[in-house]
Amino acid sequence: MADGQPGSEHDSTRTGTARHRPSEHSPSRRTVETFVARANRLFALRCDRDGRKDDPYSPQEFADLIKSETGEKVSHTWIWQIRTGRTTNATIEYVEILARFFGVPEAYFFPGYDEQAAKQVEAELSLLDKMKKAGIPSIAALHAMSPASLNLARLANGVSPETLNAVEVVLTNAWKAEGLEPPAPSQAEG
Repeated sequence: MADGQPGSEHDSTRTGTARHRPSEHSPSRRTVETFVARANRLFALRCDRDGRKDDPYSPQEFADLIKSETGEKVSHTWIWQIRTGRTTNATIEYVEILARFFGVPEAYFFPGYDEQAAKQVEAELSLLDKMKKAGIPSIAALHAMSPASLNLARLANGVSPETLNAVEVVLTNAWKAEGLEPPAPSQAEG
């Protein structure tokens, strides 16, 4: 039977309501699952970064953080729906807000964004958080760094403390050779 005719799957006269069937404009199950999984990985990274791994932020606390850091309001109910996998849709506006909040490209949330690239984004966010804890004043300062400086920071991730100390000596000598005053050690160093 044709859609909309009595007895068909979309017959609203028979049951009083139409049965939900995804329209061509609804996101696919894979898109929603990818969005939820990647958003939750970022929420978990944020909890870990802020020392809340054992006591994660509530949906309301995340909504408040997003508002304070982006100036944009999101519903704590929507955050709860993402965290519990109950969301079926996300507006472009909310995706953009989450991308700004977490510091990732909007494409990160979608299946077309390679899983390996997504893991790289997460690793870089984790590294940025470690660098922030080590005394770099803000993520904005990292964005102001030259590409060469950012590349050095990425290369340093995972290197032993002994090797990092040797690299620090070389860089300190390079500063001195160029007549520059090396920056003071961060508070995290001692």
